[in-house]
Amino acid sequence: MDPIDPRTITAADWSFIGGLVRYLWIIVIFNIAFAISLLLAQAVIPSLLATNHIKIGVNKVRPLLYVTALLCLMVTIYVVAILWLPTLDVIYDIYPKRLF
Repeated sequence: MDPIDPRTITAADWSFIGGLVRYLWIIVIFNIAFAISLLLAQAVIPSLLATNHIKIGVNKVRPLLYVTALLCLMVTIYVVAILWLPTLDVIYDIYPKRLF
């Protein structure tokens, strides 16, 4: 097995790597927003309504939370598929050994 011999990282490579990290943060933030809004709409609000801890009017917020969850999921998919995956080539330029 031959060792990985990375090439020198240039300033342009650092710029692309910074973009990768930025996209990763966007992915994490929108995944957390997706999970929170879906959890509220699917579990917390119906549970609190069933036990009469909140008023029935709060149930009108659920569709808005579902739409928010869907939008967050769509943004995450867009960032991963369109912005993040194509910029991974800079990593393969530095470390030529690919996983797939």
